[in-house]
This record gives sequence, C-alpha cells and structure tokens, in this order.
Amino acid sequence: MRSPRPSRPRVASDVDRFVVNGYESAESSLLPEIRRQVEAEFAERLSAAGLFRRWILRRQIRAEISRRLDQQAPPDGLY
Repeated sequence: MRSPRPSRPRVASDVDRFVVNGYESAESSLLPEIRRQVEAEFAERLSAAGLFRRWILRRQIRAEISRRLDQQAPPDGLY
C-alpha cells in the first residue's frame, strides 16, 4: 500500500488575483500625488498668467495629469 501523497498548499491562480474595481482603486490612490506634482510644476506659470492663459494652462494640467495617470495605471491593464 502506498503512502498518501502530501497535500500541496493551494496556490492562487491568476484568476484568483484579479481585484474588483482595480483600475478605479489604482486611480484613486495615484491621482492625489500626480495632481500635486503637476500643479506644483505649473504653479509659477499659472500665478503669472492672465485669464485666458490660465484657462489654457488648466487644460494642459488636466491633460498632463491624465497622461501620467495612464502611464502609471493603464486603463486597459489587468488588475
């Protein structure tokens, strides 16, 4: 009679490691720091700008925040 095989510890498969709302979670954790960095980079130009130029800079700030967020937490990534 053979001795029983020792049981292996259960290893989580890749499917078990997916996180519900992973992108939203990553986005919400990264966004405040990214926003702070970008706004600090634009702060001097923003304070010296007129009304129209501030509007343009705010659009550039939003685009830069979005670009950096997409780099660090790709929306099509698996989480």
